[in-house]
Amino acid sequence: MVTPVLPKITNATNLYSNSKYIVGAVDSPYTTIQSALDSAHSAGGKHTVWIRNGTYTESLTLYDGINIEGPNGFGAVIVGVHTPPSGLTAAITFCNIKFSSANHVLSSNAAGNCIIEFDNCNFGINGYIFNMDNWAGT
Repeated sequence: MVTPVLPKITNATNLYSNSKYIVGAVDSPYTTIQSALDSAHSAGGKHTVWIRNGTYTESLTLYDGINIEGPNGFGAVIVGVHTPPSGLTAAITFCNIKFSSANHVLSSNAAGNCIIEFDNCNFGINGYIFNMDNWAGT
């Protein structure tokens, strides 16, 4: 099966990745990150959720293979504590995101193995990035 190539979606201020899962306050298919994550997960396969500039206060449930990308310059800020996937072969990547939290960024009591990558991210937190005592992933 051949995966179709999606056209780049652009406007005057942002260049978006090849993704139909775009989150923003206006003129976007999704207004919350979680709704875009859920939709991408339901579609199956690997996808990228692209976040426009703005502050999103959400505690996210993350899925294997669904990456989150923001614009350069940390214009996308996610405030909350997030739950990573715990699968043995799971992997997620965050790119160009600023994380903010009164506690920590990722939390899980599960004994997970997910590979979690932060690429060009910024952290404004009062605690740990990871609060995952039983985690064996990287």
